[in-house]
Order: sequence, then structure tokens, then C-alpha cells
Amino acid sequence: QHAVILMEKGWNPVYETTEYGDSWIIDHYAKGAWVYEAAAFSFLKKVEAAKSFNILMIVVSFCLIFSALIRTINRRIFILFLISVIFACNPVSVYQVFSFYIDGQLSSSILCVIALFSLVYSSTTDKRLLLFLLFISLLFLVNYKFTGTAYAFVLCGGFSCIYLLRKEIKYFLYISCLLFIFITVGIVFYGFNPYVKNTMNYGHPFYPLNKMDLGTQPANFKGENRFNKGFLSYFSKSGCVMAPDSAERKKFFDISDKNTFAAPDTRTAGFGSLFNVNLVITFIIMGLMLFLFHLRETRIVLYIVLFILLSVIINPEFWWARYVPQLYFIPLILFLHLFFIDFFKKPFINKFLFLLHVFNIVVIIVNLALIVNVYLKSKMVMTTQINEQINFLKDKTLVVNLDRFDALERRLIENNIKYRISSLNEIPVDERSPIIG
Repeated sequence: QHAVILMEKGWNPVYETTEYGDSWIIDHYAKGAWVYEAAAFSFLKKVEAAKSFNILMIVVSFCLIFSALIRTINRRIFILFLISVIFACNPVSVYQVFSFYIDGQLSSSILCVIALFSLVYSSTTDKRLLLFLLFISLLFLVNYKFTGTAYAFVLCGGFSCIYLLRKEIKYFLYISCLLFIFITVGIVFYGFNPYVKNTMNYGHPFYPLNKMDLGTQPANFKGENRFNKGFLSYFSKSGCVMAPDSAERKKFFDISDKNTFAAPDTRTAGFGSLFNVNLVITFIIMGLMLFLFHLRETRIVLYIVLFILLSVIINPEFWWARYVPQLYFIPLILFLHLFFIDFFKKPFINKFLFLLHVFNIVVIIVNLALIVNVYLKSKMVMTTQINEQINFLKDKTLVVNLDRFDALERRLIENNIKYRISSLNEIPVDERSPIIG
């Protein structure tokens, strides 16, 4: 949020550094989302307008995946529309939609890239417009977060290898070079700060992440490898759990932890209260699909899932849902298998797969509905509280200590609230009170 305000005031990250308390984040992290948000803020003169890009990216990803499904699946538009909504409304995108967290935008960007891969692959006409859109999507992806760069390389590698498996060597080399150029432009030119500047000044494009230890994990994750931490997280109760607390195991279909999704940074089991059920069913489905591996459609679906799963597990902290939002897409992509196979003209195993797919998508919908309900209700309550506080403060002159939250100053200005900045020691203890939002 502070970076967005700095950019709106004219800060140029290519040439300048900051003196903010968290300058190591602002100066060295990827800045793509901040640029777009600062543009919205500058145009509308409201800091809350910057959050509109969370909604915009959900809409864009919906449109692209909807277009891809229409192109590749011959089913009723309403069904494809509903599936596209479920794809676009990643739980991470939902519970960050009214925040300055950017993991939801990362999720939407990954979905855009996957959808455009499908459109490029299936298109039989001029692909130049699709490739241009893919170029823009990859620019976004590598400049949202450092992890976006790794995800881009894995997903692009998977897409290129499709042509290699089809023995279309010429097109494999063409698309591989093209995608490499797209990502390189995103890193070297559009992402000059941070990638090039970090490398020049600190010897690593991902500085300071290359030297950081994630100390915000639950106590019982300490010393565990990435796979054990992933298992512990997604089969525990949802929550913002950090040491010295430990993640608490939960039963299937237990939704008592749903209220944690009022916050934008759920750590353990961050895809929803019922996602543990989805994971178990998903692995069963993948195992059964191996019996149908002789079918071309099955191989394609499993191939796509394989590379998305690879993009997940390369992140050593994939237990934290917002770091790997693409994990949510795996059961949905497997569900698309339904539309390519006639399950009722085959043996018993196919009918069993059909029932598992349907049950899995129902659980996904219920899980998503729980998150949407909790999140929107909490935001309505918070909005009411903020409006009441603004009205209460209208006729007063505040003495405020901004500390690290100097973005609050802009909100006071926007709401015509008089204030005077002071140090915390100058404000009597009995007169101190937090300001919501």
C-alpha cells in the first residue's frame, strides 16, 4: 500500500530507493502490481481504487478461461460459464479481493497463461493476437512476485514440450524461443527493478529472499521437509497459525474453522475448510485415471496436471496456500476430463470416476460458497465500522502516530479529517485509540 502511494507521488523505483521502515520489501520486491494499482489510484484519487485490480484480474481470467473452454469443449454455454466462474474465483483471490495482497492477482495471472496456452494450442487460424496476449500475461506473471518467474518457466516448459511429444520439432523450437523471449523481456526490461538491480547490487535476482528464513510457520513445521509441511497444513484446521502455536489436525467435513477466511492471509489449510476432502478425492481420481491412460484425452489432462503440480512443489513453502494458488486448479482441470470421455459406455471404473468427479466439484462449490459468505459478511461489518468511525471523527482534530502505517495519512486526507502528526510518547496513554482500516 505504501509503495502504491509513493508511486502516485512520483517515486521512480528504477532510479530511487525509499527510506520507509520496510524499504527492503519496497526496494527489492517485484513491483508489477504496484504500478497498475498506482495508475488506478492516480486516476481516481482514491487509495481504495488501487484494489480494483484484484477484481479486474478475476474478470480477465474468467473471460480467458471461458473462451478457452468454449473453444475446446462442446457443451452448453451455461455449464461452461459456471465452470469458468469456479476457476476464476480461486479462494485466495476471493479472500484477498478487497486487500492490497497480490497473491489473488498472481492466481488470476496463472489462470490467464493456462487459458492462453489452450487457445494457442487449439487455434487453427492466425495466432498473433493470442501470442501477444500471452506475452502480456507473462509480463504480469513474472512481475507480480518472485515466485511468478519460476512458475512461468515451468508452465512454459510444459507447454513447449507438448509439441516435442508430438514430434513437431520445428514448432517446438519456435514456441520455446518465443516464450523464452517473452519471459526475458519481462525480467530484464519490464522487471529491471527488481531483477536486474538486485543482481547488479546484491548478486542475486531474488534478493533478499535468497537469504531469508521463513520464520512465520507453525511450531510443528520446524525441521519438516516441504512435503510433510504440505501434508500437515492442508489436513489441519484453517488459521493464521505461527510459532509458538502449532497447526491442529482436523476431521473431514469439519467447517468450524471457516471464520478464519475473513482475513486475507490464512496460512494453514488456506484453500478452505473442505479442501482436505478435495485433495483426497483428487489423488484417488488421478490414480484411477491411470487405468485410462491409453486414451489421448486422459493423457493430455494428466500431462497438464503434472506440470501444474510441478510448479507447486518447486516452492519449498507450498504449505502456504497463497504462495501456490495454482494448486486449486488441479481438481478443476481433472473435472474437465468428464467432458471428453463417455463414462456410461465403459466399465465400472469409468462410472465410479464419474461419481468422484461430480462429488469433488460439489465439494469445491460448497467450500467456495463458505469462503465467499464469511469474507463478504466480515467486510460488510468492517465497512460499517469504518464509516461510523469516519463520521465520529469528522468534527475533531486528531493527534496521530502513524508509525509504519503512514498510508493512513492519505485516508485521513481523503475523508477530510483534521489531524496532527505526533510521536507515540507525546500522546497520553489514556487518550490512545486505534483507527480501523
